Amino acid sequence: MALSPIASTLLAVWLSSTPNEDLAAIRAAVADYTEGVKSGDRARLERTFHPESKLLSVGPDGALATWAGTDYVASAVKSPFTGREDSVLQVDIAGSAAVAKVSVRTAKWDFIDYISLLKLDGRWRIVAKVYHREPRAEAPSRPTPASP
Repeated sequence: MALSPIASTLLAVWLSSTPNEDLAAIRAAVADYTEGVKSGDRARLERTFHPESKLLSVGPDGALATWAGTDYVASAVKSPFTGREDSVLQVDIAGSAAVAKVSVRTAKWDFIDYISLLKLDGRWRIVAKVYHREPRAEAPSRPTPASP
């Protein structure tokens, strides 16, 4: 059964507009995370992290390390992670699920965060942050010029 021209147009407009609106909302949720941890803004962090969210990484012993999102939020509120540079590298959306890849640079560490989000009750929330951390490479030292 073919759709009427009006129904086809409305469907096309809806399909083309939804990803852009979702992309903007996902970027806003990620900004609540990145800016919230820099400033210790509890409201922003609680708005974006679902209460059951988890942070996951590989621990120093090579085993799975987990951290409750609520504990992460409390830590960021108590001691904001100032001096970090964040950059959203990629966002992938499939219906009500999305992943944002974020680069985080600090004075001592480089991180790659894979932020998993779900659209719950019409709002994008972070449900998991899977991350890799490695020490910042030292800046190469300048050779001392040879004496003439």
